[in-house]
Amino acid sequence: MRILVFFCTLFFIASCGSDKKSNAAQTPNEPTAQQEPVKKDVGSPVIPGIDQAVLAKLYNEAEYLDFLFFELPFSMNQSDKPSIQASLANFSPDPQNRIPAGCKPIARMMYQINGEIVDEFNVYFSKECTFFVQMVNEKPFAANKMSENGVKFFQKVLSQAIQTGQQQ
Repeated sequence: MRILVFFCTLFFIASCGSDKKSNAAQTPNEPTAQQEPVKKDVGSPVIPGIDQAVLAKLYNEAEYLDFLFFELPFSMNQSDKPSIQASLANFSPDPQNRIPAGCKPIARMMYQINGEIVDEFNVYFSKECTFFVQMVNEKPFAANKMSENGVKFFQKVLSQAIQTGQQQ
């Protein structure tokens, strides 16, 4: 009986050790049967979230906001303080650490204080891409996700733009 227990224990230890060896042989990026493949953002560097002090300054001091849509035949602007402040509620506090491959901006938001553009944000709005990227010297500097209110706002703006375009 002891011999049988000894062989069972030996077999159990040997089989546990072989699992460790086979897992160690896999590369860290190789998905196993239990893991989902990781989506890679090839060439997309990690960027920080937008500094909340920047958004607070815009909330308190911005006097004008331009929206320039890249592929739509219209733009819009806001010059009343409550509308400008409401636009900042479209920014979620959650950072968007990477710009996923395949995401393209649809617009640029430009905030002005004393007649000067002080901050610019690219707006990403599609099925898989709903976030803002702060641009500095035409390069991504920081990014945050879009809030639910922001998603609703851009859905409304784009549907109105499409309806207006169809009526013309």
